Amino acid sequence: MLVIKHRFEVIEKYVKGKDVLDIGCVGLGYQRGEGFWVHGKICEVAKKVVGVDIRKDEIAELRKREYEVIDADVNERLDLGEMFDVIHVGQVLTYLTDFDTFFDNVRRHLRPDGMLIISATNAHSLRNFVKYVFGGLGFAYTNFQNHISLRHLLNRCGFKVRQIEHVEEPSRRKSGKIYQWIFKPLPGRLSSHVMVIASSKMSHS
Repeated sequence: MLVIKHRFEVIEKYVKGKDVLDIGCVGLGYQRGEGFWVHGKICEVAKKVVGVDIRKDEIAELRKREYEVIDADVNERLDLGEMFDVIHVGQVLTYLTDFDTFFDNVRRHLRPDGMLIISATNAHSLRNFVKYVFGGLGFAYTNFQNHISLRHLLNRCGFKVRQIEHVEEPSRRKSGKIYQWIFKPLPGRLSSHVMVIASSKMSHS
């Protein structure tokens, strides 16, 4: 069935007390409020967090609020001069145009025994299918992924998938809550998000 929970519930145990690089740190939750903002939740439990995003206005605002965030495009080479225990990639993959450069950036900043957490829009989610049928799906995306393609992509880029979860985040809208109540019995692979936990193939853990 659809697993209705916040993505942070999957992420928390991996980032607690760790040095974290959060790619796509602004995210949808930034507009919804602190309780839904994954980067903010990570900052509450991690030892150190550096955020990266391409959205200049939001990055400038977050800096004013004393978050350590960087304005950068991860389709281009990124070198922060440090490595992290965990790299979290939040809803970024659907906008990428250069997977090779992106995963080079990840490998450059992930410690040998570190963990990579990717949250991606699920290509086969029921919600996206309904949006597509009624013309409401945002076509700013350059690609879609599901758990199968993500496994192959990560394997090609030198990572071993250790865990996959399908997550339907709780809706704040009445219509969304009705949707989730009606369709909750459906298979989890139809959830809106697919989350992958991976490590480098070179890791001995």
